[in-house]
Amino acid sequence: MAHDQANMPDCPQQWHWYASTDGETYPIGPCTSREAVLTAAVGHDSFEAPSGDTPVATIYVIEARRRDLRIADFIATEQVLELIEEAPPNFLDLHEDDEGPFFDATEVQRADLLARLRQTCDDWQAAHGLTFTTRTFAEVRHAERLQIAPSPGNETKDLSGLRAGKAHA
Repeated sequence: MAHDQANMPDCPQQWHWYASTDGETYPIGPCTSREAVLTAAVGHDSFEAPSGDTPVATIYVIEARRRDLRIADFIATEQVLELIEEAPPNFLDLHEDDEGPFFDATEVQRADLLARLRQTCDDWQAAHGLTFTTRTFAEVRHAERLQIAPSPGNETKDLSGLRAGKAHA
């Protein structure tokens, strides 16, 4: 059974905004807008309160999306067939001299088996609503590095002191 493209487990998620104070891990987000992630970043535990006119914090902001993991991506025809070929004879109720090969499939047959196994895994994962998400980004765009340099007397949540800089890749 084929799935609607939007429901396929291997489709990338939508773009969201994330922020970081170190440019390596992005614990702040996902947010739907740049402004929302900046507000969340300034209020985040890892943000240090500003003192005077000196920039005391850098916020890295990116727009990114993640890719959900598919069980089907971990299926390999060669491994499945090899597992069967190397199974102990008593596991399959075979005579100890029966050595095989048992499944001497052509490349076309192996490709067909792989496609069917992967489709079955996708169907199972979708039927149970299982989504396995990592913190790794599949794609990134709009990376920025912002220095926070509020004027004296500004509260931490005031974003008026943000100055953009080039983000490192």
